[in-house]
Amino acid sequence: MKGQIGAVADGTSSKLRLLKNAGANVGRGIATGLVALALPAFLVKSLSPESFSVWALVIQIASYLSLLESGLQVAVGRFVAQEAARGDHQRRDAFYHAGLFLLLALAVIGVAGAFGAAALLSTFFPQVPPGQLSDARLALVVVGGSAALSLPASAASGVFIGLERNGIPSAIIGLGRIAQCVVTAITAHQTKSLSQTAIVFSGMALAISAAQMAAVKFFGPGLRLRGSTLTRPIFRELVCYSANLSLWTVSMLLVNGLDLPIVARFEFNHVAAYALTTSLISVFVGLAGVILNVLVPRTSSLVTLNQTAEVRRLMFNATRIASAMVIVFGIPAFFGARVILGLWVGPLLAEQGTPLFRLLLVANSLRMPFMPFALVLMGSGYHPLARLAPITEGITNVLCSLVLASFLGALGVAMGTVIGAFVGSALATFYTMPKVQDVACKPSQFLLDGIGRVLLVALPIVTLLLTYDRLPAAIKVITSLFAMLCSAIIVCTVTLTEDEWNSLKSRISTPRTAS
Repeated sequence: MKGQIGAVADGTSSKLRLLKNAGANVGRGIATGLVALALPAFLVKSLSPESFSVWALVIQIASYLSLLESGLQVAVGRFVAQEAARGDHQRRDAFYHAGLFLLLALAVIGVAGAFGAAALLSTFFPQVPPGQLSDARLALVVVGGSAALSLPASAASGVFIGLERNGIPSAIIGLGRIAQCVVTAITAHQTKSLSQTAIVFSGMALAISAAQMAAVKFFGPGLRLRGSTLTRPIFRELVCYSANLSLWTVSMLLVNGLDLPIVARFEFNHVAAYALTTSLISVFVGLAGVILNVLVPRTSSLVTLNQTAEVRRLMFNATRIASAMVIVFGIPAFFGARVILGLWVGPLLAEQGTPLFRLLLVANSLRMPFMPFALVLMGSGYHPLARLAPITEGITNVLCSLVLASFLGALGVAMGTVIGAFVGSALATFYTMPKVQDVACKPSQFLLDGIGRVLLVALPIVTLLLTYDRLPAAIKVITSLFAMLCSAIIVCTVTLTEDEWNSLKSRISTPRTAS
């Protein structure tokens, strides 16, 4: 046990493991992101406009069944990491099997829900073309059923995440998604059929889940089912932890999951454009998520070892990384939205989608710096104290989207998302953060050092982009170079902290010392 605790606490190996897992997650995120970009681009050309709109709606509704997972993957990962740090393999194995049994029960409920949703499809969405209704119902049963039956695989991924061996599920999911994209695209191109495309898509999803379950058996830590350890307290701990996470899940459903159905209700002819822009945004958010998800098991291990100062440092650094992601990905995407969408799905959908994409990008850029804070709360077990912000954001989002959609259609839904993101971010900073100072930095440090000093780097570039078209051609190059120089000066004088400067100096001087 001492050896395991020492391994977790060791600074060098700990950082290397964290970077290795983040790298594995990046690879998985890139693969998943490429699929999220490539598959809609193929389907929008292979299926009729009505079929693609129905496909987007089916995928969105089916995704609700995935929410039955209720945070159990995170819960399994957290408790596996905690018990591994303590060296208690029996409790580690018990938490995995308890999570597996709970997810199997939820999978049965999910399959029933898929049939129910298909039966009520025309009731909730009367604008679905009658000629598409039978295919839509079949697709919803198949895709929704596969989403439900894939739930138990979340426990398998949770084990590897908890043991900080992210490379295994990342490889399976990343390669599996690529294969799923290729086979689904070929099917859609050859058959032009919504129902057949859905069947192949769902079959590949089940194959990915089966591979994850097999990986636990062949590459896992030798998990054993012991009836004596699979006790009611184990289930209670797992359920209580995941029940609190499920409130966040419901909040995220209100924030992101209801947008497309609201659009379908008020302005069905914009469903395709809204779905495509949402897919593009999901790549931006998903890549950040897979990079930062390593914070949950690492935080759990550090809290178990009472290293709360290290948790605060980890959260602060991760916040600065998340803020930098907003600059690196968000700003080019905002100003290049029309070109990106035009190259991806064509000029017509680009025209509809550009204003939607920009609004949704602003909303998610507001949330992005708060992602490390949320993940640290999950890993440390403080997430029950953070209920108000996500719930309020979700309710605000839905209410504003419904009201604005009745006047502005899809554009109003996107505007409601921006308003909700602003409300949620403000509550997280000024209400939640002061309550969890054991694992979080102060709100002033979070805003000024974690976000503000990083975002200042973008100020010259954003100013240039806003005025670029109005500048004389003769000075555009000089102005661009000046803006980049100003950003570099801000990095050197404002953005980098003292610790980061010292670390940079030591890295530069090390080779000289060695020589």
